Amino acid sequence: MFKFKSLKKEKSENESKKEKEGIKQALKKEKKEIKQASNKEKEKIKQIPSKVTDVLPFLDIKNDYIIQKDEVMDIIEIEGKDILSLTVNELERDINIFHTFYKTVKIDTKLVSMNFPVNAQKQKDYIDYKISKTNNQIYKVFLKDKKNELEYLEKNRTNKEYYLFLFAPNKEILNAVKNTVKRTISNALNTRNLTIEKKKLILYKLNNKNAKIDTGRKFSD
Repeated sequence: MFKFKSLKKEKSENESKKEKEGIKQALKKEKKEIKQASNKEKEKIKQIPSKVTDVLPFLDIKNDYIIQKDEVMDIIEIEGKDILSLTVNELERDINIFHTFYKTVKIDTKLVSMNFPVNAQKQKDYIDYKISKTNNQIYKVFLKDKKNELEYLEKNRTNKEYYLFLFAPNKEILNAVKNTVKRTISNALNTRNLTIEKKKLILYKLNNKNAKIDTGRKFSD
């Protein structure tokens, strides 16, 4: 009876040792897996670009084009027109112009629409000029009220603006396409060139979706 109990106790101790060894091996394996996962995460972090300039394609910007890593591009504003006032013939003509443009141009193009704050700086400058030239106090009050209205619009209203993005492998092809734009869709949609500051604002807005745009903002080159 004593011998049986001893064997049973010895068997229990062996099972306990095996169980402890199993737990030990499981913990060791888990630590190894955690370490491997940690090393993989570190490698992923190393591969993440450390600068925004490493992610964005833009390298430089000039008055008439934007230099990217693999190509050049430009942005042309589309002022548009009132299509509801066009006759059927005029509308068909404009559609055909667009059709010809897309058949002729072999580079990538993109139509982009954005909401931009109202910029009434020219109107405000003109009002300031008129205020400085008049001695009529009633007229001055009227002009100041008009200026206040413009300032309110700048702070609280936006305009829907439309742009044509052009992408080309080099500047020569880009200029050729821009000439095609002038000969074709410029007549249909009243396109116009943008200032370098406006192009910077557009690129800034595209890459900072929630940022509030200040139309008077100046960018350093």
